[in-house]
Amino acid sequence: MRVRRHPADEIGLQIAPMCDVVFLILTFFMLTTQLTQHERAVPIRLPVAEEAAPGDDDGSQFTVTLDAQGRFFLGDQAVAPAELRQRLRDRFRQHPPLKVALRADAATPAREIKEAISWSAEAGASEVVLGAIPTKEE
Repeated sequence: MRVRRHPADEIGLQIAPMCDVVFLILTFFMLTTQLTQHERAVPIRLPVAEEAAPGDDDGSQFTVTLDAQGRFFLGDQAVAPAELRQRLRDRFRQHPPLKVALRADAATPAREIKEAISWSAEAGASEVVLGAIPTKEE
C-alpha cells in the first residue's frame, strides 16, 4: 500500500493584519494625546500635596480648570459659571456617571473651588478629583 505525501504548506507570517493593528494603535495614541493637551491648555500652577498620587483616568472624566483669578475653563475656552453648571448637568445626562477632574491653580480662591465642587455634586457627580503635584522626596 502506497502512502501519498501531501506537499507541505509553507508557514508564513501575514503582515497585513499587523500593519492594520499598528495603524489603529498609532491613531489611538495620536488622538488621546491631542485630547490630553487640549484639557491642559490653560497654564496653571497646581498645588503641592504630600499624598498626591496619579489618578486612574479612564477617559470618562470631565475636566474643569480654574486659573489664579478664579475663572473657569473647559479645555482652553473660558466659560461663565452658569454655563459651566449647565454643561455639568448635560454631561451627566448624556454620559453617566459623571466624574469631574478639577484642576485649580495654587492661588485660586478657595470660594471658587468650593463652588465648582458643589456644582459638580448638584449635577450628579459621583467623584470629584482635585489636581495636585506630589512633593519631592529627598
